[in-house]
Amino acid sequence: LSKMGIAPSDTLILYDDKAECDAARLWWILKFYGHENMKLLNGGMKAWRAIDTLLTEEIPSFLPSEYAFQTLNDSSIYISHKRLISKLLDTSTVLIDVRGVDEYSGTMLKNGAASAGHIPKAINLDWAEAVDYNGDHKFLSASELKRKYDAIGITGDRPVVSYCHS
Repeated sequence: LSKMGIAPSDTLILYDDKAECDAARLWWILKFYGHENMKLLNGGMKAWRAIDTLLTEEIPSFLPSEYAFQTLNDSSIYISHKRLISKLLDTSTVLIDVRGVDEYSGTMLKNGAASAGHIPKAINLDWAEAVDYNGDHKFLSASELKRKYDAIGITGDRPVVSYCHS
């Protein structure tokens, strides 16, 4: 981030070409380390191209900055293995596995995965179902997401822990 001239106060617009999959991971990592000002470009590169917006191949130069990560923010968006096990004993916590059904069921072992299957008590809803994956790559509306999550018992009244392969 320092090499790219980014300061902790900068607003970052994050995007990718994978329906926000990689951009959301970068958002999570930067949020974890204390960067607060970030936005995901809804629809990523597909949406950008759809409005016929210009692209360039020019690589800009930046004046380096003095970016330093903050202390790990493990209390708000990260849970340790030990805390997760205690939360799973508490039936008020919902665990959601956001991988595809083949990974969740154990019929497919993705490259780099430690083992097949899922954590006991985890509910499955593929992350790609939160976006129009085969269409414009934009996030579904709040009402559509609410309907999907309500259908699997995630109603907003209990804490949720999510995980994936990555």
